[in-house]
Amino acid sequence: MLVVTERLGRPRWGTANFVQTKLVYPIDADTPTARCHLLPAPQQPALCGFPWEVLVEVPGANDLDDIPLDLQCTDCAEARSNPSETVT
Repeated sequence: MLVVTERLGRPRWGTANFVQTKLVYPIDADTPTARCHLLPAPQQPALCGFPWEVLVEVPGANDLDDIPLDLQCTDCAEARSNPSETVT
C-alpha cells in the first residue's frame, strides 16, 4: 500500500499579481497538510475511491498509522481494516 495525500507542505503567502496575494503550497515539503489516503498500487484509485491522479506520495510514511489521526481518510482506514468490504 502507498500512503498518499492531496497536498504537501505548509501554505505561505505568494504573489498572484502586483495587487493580489494568494496562499501557495510548496510541492517539495515532507509533511502532509491535507487528508491522506491509501493506494493499493500505483496508478489505481485510493481505497475510498479518490482519484490517484491528484495525489502525491507522503515521504517516509509506510502505513496510514504514520499519519496523524486528523489527516487520515476514515474510509481508507475502514477499508484497510475490513478488506472484504468495499467502501462506496
